[in-house]
Amino acid sequence: MAALAAWNLRTYPQVTFEIARFEQCWDRDDEFDLVISAQAFHWISKNIGYDKPALALKQAGTIALFWNTCAGFQGQVALVVEKIYREIVPGLDNPLSRTQDTILEQIDDINQSKRFGPVNVELFPWTQTYQTREYIGLLNTFSDHLRLSEHTQKRLFKAVAYAINSQGGFIERDYVKVLSAVKRIFQ
Repeated sequence: MAALAAWNLRTYPQVTFEIARFEQCWDRDDEFDLVISAQAFHWISKNIGYDKPALALKQAGTIALFWNTCAGFQGQVALVVEKIYREIVPGLDNPLSRTQDTILEQIDDINQSKRFGPVNVELFPWTQTYQTREYIGLLNTFSDHLRLSEHTQKRLFKAVAYAINSQGGFIERDYVKVLSAVKRIFQ
């Protein structure tokens, strides 16, 4: 992604890219105007998650956190899939909407860091249609699904695939792209 971004921004010589693990970068203070994380910030330990960007940002610097969250499903298949999750893996969330809770948790984390000002949240809804095989492939990327025993995972995926195929062979999943942007405050 950095190579593609560098290519697309090649006419802007003031834009540079550094590729490094989050935990090992930004040993310099007050250097960056913007820190961006897309779909990854939840993997960062809260102990350093907001401190490192705050130190790296200039006085007027901003941290922008992007992620997608599932806002639900469309159609009858949603009810069938919900029932499958309750029966096969009752302790595991069906990947339905937790958008509002996720946003509030992140705002609380940002506020607790005492490093940033008021959080500006923007929401961008969108829908993706998945064929059965694509949707099972997506489920196979979720860490909570990957932690299931092989037997339970196969049983769940087979039941979900059957449900999707019996409802036309596709599932539409509503998403919300969330952007939380906040400026650094100096103390």
